[in-house]
Amino acid sequence: MKETWLFGKLDTLGEDESEVKRREELEKNAAVIEGVIDELKS
Repeated sequence: MKETWLFGKLDTLGEDESEVKRREELEKNAAVIEGVIDELKS
C-alpha cells in the first residue's frame, strides 16, 4: 500500500472501535492526499 510510508504500518489486529474509526479516517485521508498528488502531476 502506497500510504504506509506516510502513516506507518497500520495494525489491524485487536483493534477497538475507536482504533477502527481512526484507521478508517487515516486511510480515507491518505486516499484524498494521493488523489490530490495525482491531480497535481497531470
